[in-house]
Order: sequence, then C-alpha cells, then structure tokens
Amino acid sequence: MNFSLFHSRDIKSSVIEDLAQNLLKEITQYMKQLDSKDLNQFSEKDRFTFDHIEGDFAICENRQDGSMIQVPKTLIDSSASIGSILRIENGRFLPCEEETLEARQTIKNLLDDLYS
Repeated sequence: MNFSLFHSRDIKSSVIEDLAQNLLKEITQYMKQLDSKDLNQFSEKDRFTFDHIEGDFAICENRQDGSMIQVPKTLIDSSASIGSILRIENGRFLPCEEETLEARQTIKNLLDDLYS
C-alpha cells in the first residue's frame, strides 16, 4: 500500500513539474512576442549600443534617448560584440563598423583627456 502512495505522489509531482515547464515556455514566448512588437517602432535610422546579455536577450541602449531595450539574441548578428553600435536592417540588428570605431575613438579620447 505504501508503494502505491509513493507512486501516486511521483505522478502528481511529475504532472506539476510538466505544468510548470509548459507555463514557463508560454510566458517566455509571450515575452518574446511583446519584445518583437516593441521593436517594430524603430526604423533603419535608429542606432543602438549593444550593452550586455541577460539570458536569451541582448540589452541595448537607444542612442537617441538613452532608453534600454531587450532584443532577442536571435535578432543580433553574430559579428556584433558588446559595445558595438547596431542598426536595424530587415528585422535584424547589424553592427555599424564605422560608427563603432568612431564611438570607441571618442571614448578613448575622453579617457586620454581625463588621465593626462
């Protein structure tokens, strides 16, 4: 009799775990859809600084207003790195090499001025 009680608890535990995993998947998909909708407000003229990674998202700073946005990592081009200036092209975030180099030089000049 004890065996059937433990077996019953294992089944309940398994069902609860499956429900929790399915709920987490649905919430994650919903959040990705929300982020994708929010990204539609930007155009190819907008620029972003690739700040850091949090889980499945790249956190980027909007260079125009300083706001932070979450971008699914799958939308970030693999050649981009932290600190890259990004532009949107065909729904993907691509690095702007020239703008990134200019921004890095500006930061270097500011640091040189600060420490000289």
